[in-house]
Amino acid sequence: MAHAGAYRDYRNGPQSWTVGSVGEKTDAVEDGGTPVLTRAGWLDAGTADGVLSQFTGLSNTQDDWIGPWNHGAGWLADPFRPARPLTPAKREANDQRVVDFFDRYVRDGARPDGTRQVHYDTFNEDVWRTTTRWPVPGTCTRPFRLGAGGTLGAERTPAGSDLLRLDPTAGTGPLDRWNTNLNGGRVSYPDRAAVDARLLSYTTAPLTAPTRVTGNGTVTLDVTGLAGSANGALHVYLEDVTPDGRVSYLTEGQLALADRAVADPADNPDWRRLRTPRSYAAADAAPFPQGRAQRVVIDLQPVSVLFKAGERIRLTVAAANPDSFQLLPADGLASYRIGYGGERGSVLDLPVVRP
Repeated sequence: MAHAGAYRDYRNGPQSWTVGSVGEKTDAVEDGGTPVLTRAGWLDAGTADGVLSQFTGLSNTQDDWIGPWNHGAGWLADPFRPARPLTPAKREANDQRVVDFFDRYVRDGARPDGTRQVHYDTFNEDVWRTTTRWPVPGTCTRPFRLGAGGTLGAERTPAGSDLLRLDPTAGTGPLDRWNTNLNGGRVSYPDRAAVDARLLSYTTAPLTAPTRVTGNGTVTLDVTGLAGSANGALHVYLEDVTPDGRVSYLTEGQLALADRAVADPADNPDWRRLRTPRSYAAADAAPFPQGRAQRVVIDLQPVSVLFKAGERIRLTVAAANPDSFQLLPADGLASYRIGYGGERGSVLDLPVVRP
């Protein structure tokens, strides 16, 4: 089904993407008033986005936790620290929250009180915070514009473009967020400096002050498709670059370009309100035009990270991630021009939280 069901509206007898989806049953969940406890990791596939979609889309009493964990929260999954099993004390604390939740609402029969909280850890800081709102208070969207010479900054530069060729070997490794979601294994991203050298990267000057990013970023690219791009895909990576040159993966987004069409925001269901409205329906899919510039919006998976003073923010653009995603096109031959500067230039929008 995963191969046959290329679109969200896929149906084959009883098979569909929505038949088992909680997202299709949110009205019933709200009407029932059931309290919700959810735990996910920032680097556990896309489950952190699911938790935040649930938090913003459901009015139920909620106690949600997003930590530096793999799938199952058995391993520390923090790009700035080596992967290692959680200590027995931390695993016990995670399990105790579940026990306490069921004791309160099942054994003791407490009524849901309407409290809604997200507890989240911040990479590169290892500080837990709690919020009752998402986006968190104090969040502003800060644009970082792609520029000539691989720059990334606040100012527009003269218009230009860079050539991006699909590299079928430049992936995120066998222990990335997608592969380990299937087996509960450790998540580990090595230094990405060598991989970035084969892709398109845009990097800020060293930051003069700490910058905390928490939430759902987006990347808007000015893309001109060249040979092979009609059925291609784009992948984007948000990264941290330390003064000594180490590149740490933080989060990513990807889009099959046939699914680039943006829907009416009014048609976006509550459980997708944090994402660019798209139907992903077969009728809305179309080959990517060649030779004409197109605006392509790619959602980043949510993250919370502190960029320290002296570090740099990097956006890297690729046309494939062979370690976890189907190669589009299948022969691995495609290229694009990524436009920057001017009025239409590409931009990275990040949710920056004021100190």
